[in-house]
Amino acid sequence: MLTRNTEESGTDSAVRLTITVRGIDVVDRLLSSEDQADQSRAEANIYSLDLKRNQPNVADLDDNSFRIGVRGDDAWRPEHIFLWLEEKSFFTFRRTVVPLAMEMDIQSTLSTDANEGAASLPLRLIGSGDRSMVVRRILILPLTHGDADTGPFIIGNPVFGTKDPLRVQIRSKDGTVRTFRIAGTSQTDLTTGWANFYTAIVDSPFARADLDRNAITLTVEGKDSWQPEGLFIFGLNETAGRPSLAIPLVHVPKWNLGFLKEDATTGAIPTVQLPLS
Repeated sequence: MLTRNTEESGTDSAVRLTITVRGIDVVDRLLSSEDQADQSRAEANIYSLDLKRNQPNVADLDDNSFRIGVRGDDAWRPEHIFLWLEEKSFFTFRRTVVPLAMEMDIQSTLSTDANEGAASLPLRLIGSGDRSMVVRRILILPLTHGDADTGPFIIGNPVFGTKDPLRVQIRSKDGTVRTFRIAGTSQTDLTTGWANFYTAIVDSPFARADLDRNAITLTVEGKDSWQPEGLFIFGLNETAGRPSLAIPLVHVPKWNLGFLKEDATTGAIPTVQLPLS
């Protein structure tokens, strides 16, 4: 999720996700993290919920199945919210990633004070794109390792973030290269313990079928090192507004590819090849 960059958009109220199947609330969870700064102005959050036995059957979901809301009168103004499901195979240990629901450019204010807005809003279902879906925009969701609430100047606190730009490149089998540069946004970019929510239009649209396993790379452009906690990249089928389809391109919930730095003599690497979903 991304909170709007407008005055008093952040909130100290608790934010909850509710999943309803056939009129029954099967999940009602608080969205919070000990490491992230929850629902701050112009900032993103990435949360993972273990549904265990409460995982709904995707076929039973509809546009009223997901609701997100606040439990307090400190108003919250979200801008973008995206939900997806990660299913793990017990036998193969492979992950299947299923886009579930998305709202973009949200205009609602959420509060238990009726004079400010509604207490919750629905998150409409989004379809899963296939390998032939044309990707016209990408969604890049990094979570930098560490604790956002602990200052970097406190003795003993490690710094995993970077002030340098990141570069994502996607190369098709025909040699076409698309470059996306992450730097200088209104968010707290790529800082220890912070999540980010970036979107970028694709100048040369492509399909998942156009990519091979070496197609996507990530590079740090500078002397700082960077170590993510997780990284997710999705393709969207519309250039603006709320898309109808999404397809996972990169899904690394537990980063195990080392830390990135331009100076490879330190044991780091400036560029890493990202695994294709």
